[in-house]
Amino acid sequence: MTTVPSINVVGPVHYAELIAPLVLVSASGIEELAQWVRTRLSASAARVLALPIAATLCALVLYVPLYVGSLSAMATVARAPYDLVRTARLDHAVVFVRSIGALDFPPRSWAYYPRNPSPGLHDRVLYVRDLGEERNRGLIRFLPDRTPYWMGVQNDQLVLVPLAR
Repeated sequence: MTTVPSINVVGPVHYAELIAPLVLVSASGIEELAQWVRTRLSASAARVLALPIAATLCALVLYVPLYVGSLSAMATVARAPYDLVRTARLDHAVVFVRSIGALDFPPRSWAYYPRNPSPGLHDRVLYVRDLGEERNRGLIRFLPDRTPYWMGVQNDQLVLVPLAR
């Protein structure tokens, strides 16, 4: 089995604001290294810069395509429940979520949970955790104007099933 280098261990977190300072610090470090080598070892800057350039090219060829593929797979898994609800054209519904597939389908990540409802419960579709039939029935009674559905993974498929009132 191959492991895709990814962020799925910690969740979909990117710190874009850190990119520019890291690039500047890295470039500064490479320049300092080139200066140090030139003054102390009288080697050419081209040889000093060859290693970082080669590492960058290797990353572009080997790592970046895997990383982009992993991010794409994570985005597909993250959007799947909402795409399923949109395809079903649910309106004024409550969906009891057993699983949204993030732990069942590659790249498998614990970081995805259903959307939180708005405080006033005015969302077109409310996503709530499936807490078992008895507790779900209590919420259905509390929200009598919403059509109840169940979402989960069955036979390796993410499904949306209408619930009887």
